[in-house]
Amino acid sequence: MPVSYKQTVFISHSSANARVTEELYSSLTNRFHLACWIDNVDMHTDVSPFSAQIVSALRNANLMVLVDSPAARASDYVAREVQAAKDMQKPIERISISEEQPAWQRKLKIQWLAMNIQARLSRPFLLAASSLFLLLAAMLGIIFLLGTRVVPVLAQSVRNLPGAALPTATLTAVPTPSDPKLAAPFHFKPETILLQDDFNNQGFENDFNDPEMSNWMPDDPQVKVGSQNGSLVIEFPAECLNEEKRWDCLLKMNSKVLDVSTIQYFGFRARTTSRSSLRGVSVSLSITDPWSSLAGFGWNFTDYAMAYFRSIPALPEIELYAYVPIDMGWHAYEILRDPQEPFYYFYIDGQLIDTYHPVHAQEWNHAPLQLTVYSWKGFFEHSGEQNGTRFELDQFIIGGFNSR
Repeated sequence: MPVSYKQTVFISHSSANARVTEELYSSLTNRFHLACWIDNVDMHTDVSPFSAQIVSALRNANLMVLVDSPAARASDYVAREVQAAKDMQKPIERISISEEQPAWQRKLKIQWLAMNIQARLSRPFLLAASSLFLLLAAMLGIIFLLGTRVVPVLAQSVRNLPGAALPTATLTAVPTPSDPKLAAPFHFKPETILLQDDFNNQGFENDFNDPEMSNWMPDDPQVKVGSQNGSLVIEFPAECLNEEKRWDCLLKMNSKVLDVSTIQYFGFRARTTSRSSLRGVSVSLSITDPWSSLAGFGWNFTDYAMAYFRSIPALPEIELYAYVPIDMGWHAYEILRDPQEPFYYFYIDGQLIDTYHPVHAQEWNHAPLQLTVYSWKGFFEHSGEQNGTRFELDQFIIGGFNSR
């Protein structure tokens, strides 16, 4: 029976690189949602010959990804596929990955490749939009010339109108909403609420600022922590970057204990209006063990935002760290936990940033977690940086979905 291939990315590789190629294929399809074709997954033995299937898949692809390696460069099959792609005028993206490289390095290369692919796939749309813009501009130019030449009397009459009779147009700039709820709305709404705070009162809610929760408030009087305009504001002066101020500027605030099995949603709004690469703020759901205060899942903020899932020694995992450049405006950070899969989905402003599947999901199900706002300083030299840190947390919600 005929098979129709509608994949976007054709992956060419040597069988000697099968493992890393399968890792590449899995990441591009599952993490970056790119439709891919690879021979050892999509080849069918009960239909047309292998060579015909390869040509058909390549013809229907938008581009080729070549897993570049010594074995691939020595392979006649790979050489034929590359030549066929060139004959069909298909763009070719190369990636050099191997099992000898550290996992983080392979992941970084795959992420960079995915960004290049997405940029390439968006070019036809951009070119079409540019062509449409030029066409519209040409039409407007023709209309203008016809209006001033074909109807010169009317055009001259308009020019001779007294200034007071001419309409004046005032362009009003549309500002970015100052209200965080308008600037960064949540994209998911939990049906049940386990814990929330909008910081509209002058202090903190009792369930977030309970003195029995081992909260550590900074000893340095220059560190400011409090409610302001409906947000929790945390300010660290540049002096907190000095090594001798490490413990004086330490901040850690915890909520009451929650059970992971009841949590399916964790969201908050935040912004950093002054930031440092050395002084960070973490907002997370973390294990209550004081020596594992950052074991759990959440977000770190320095001069970027980082989604993470950290394990504990008793339950080792391949940990998640997803770095995202951000501006200093308000953004909505949301994490959804699917208890059936189980997967964790990390979103910024409704855009999926990354997903995570813990190996020890069952063991995590009843872990005691606390909402933790924690500030830390990296173990680095001062490097002359003089930026203080101002972090604002507008609202957080922890809850679940009855329908799941």
